[in-house]
Amino acid sequence: HQDFAENPLLLSMMFLTFMRNNSIPNHLAEFYSKAYDALYSAHDSNDKGFYRREFRCTSLDETEFKLLLSHFCFQSYFKEDYEFSHKRLLEYLNNSIAKLGFSNVCATDYLEDLRNAVCIIVEDGDIYRFSHRSFQTYFAACYTSNVLTDEQQKKLFAAILSGQELFWTKEDY
Repeated sequence: HQDFAENPLLLSMMFLTFMRNNSIPNHLAEFYSKAYDALYSAHDSNDKGFYRREFRCTSLDETEFKLLLSHFCFQSYFKEDYEFSHKRLLEYLNNSIAKLGFSNVCATDYLEDLRNAVCIIVEDGDIYRFSHRSFQTYFAACYTSNVLTDEQQKKLFAAILSGQELFWTKEDY
């Protein structure tokens, strides 16, 4: 917990998580899961009365929203992209939207939700980045472990270990 307490954002996440659960998880994966829950919905319900953030992607439920975020993080993490131009970020999001078959989702609306409703992405001038890069790592791991088959995971990690450039089509991952 000391590492988290040294970072203002992660300290805030610890606080939100504690306020919602009356505890702070000891396991990192559980902490990130609960921190995401707090970012997605819990912080609006604690002390803001009837205030609810307006999501622009109303066709996605919470599980689909998280799946889309996980695929985006998976792509960008394994290609070692940690900062994005607006154009590059939309390319990643459009790839994820196509891969997951969310044809009714607009990438620019989803990006606005990532920035304004969930606060996972921040815009700094012309550059976009994760509010904390560990979120990208966590969600890439979620996609890898929860969605990819064992065979796909073997193929992915064999490519990484052999130093191959990662390029995949909609069908790959």
